[in-house]
Amino acid sequence: MPKSSPGLLSSPSPDKLQGFIAGLHGMACQIEQQEDGSIIFSYVSEGCKALLGVSPGDLLSDPTCFLSLIHPEDISYFLDTLKLSARTLCFWNWEGRIILPANRIKWVRLGATPHTTQSGLPRWEGIMLD
Repeated sequence: MPKSSPGLLSSPSPDKLQGFIAGLHGMACQIEQQEDGSIIFSYVSEGCKALLGVSPGDLLSDPTCFLSLIHPEDISYFLDTLKLSARTLCFWNWEGRIILPANRIKWVRLGATPHTTQSGLPRWEGIMLD
């Protein structure tokens, strides 16, 4: 019987996972839909600051700060893809522009897998990249 490579079949340790997340050129995140249809970020990695110019603490405490970064021409597409993924539990894929200080435009891509929480609402786990 052939030997498997170390770590291939086992789950990564929390330290290895944190190292992987810290090395991303983007942000790992967990997004939850609320009863009223709004979203909250229940987890964001440190890459949040470099990607969005917002500290993880600010994004966790006020998810509207992310929505306010989205380019006005891209917000409806963001919301449409969010609603579709919430309704069908399909992979959420969104690409759009955000506006950073000094009106600098940055394109970002969000890819997230939905799961249903105990309350029946969707929670997405994914990454946002530059």
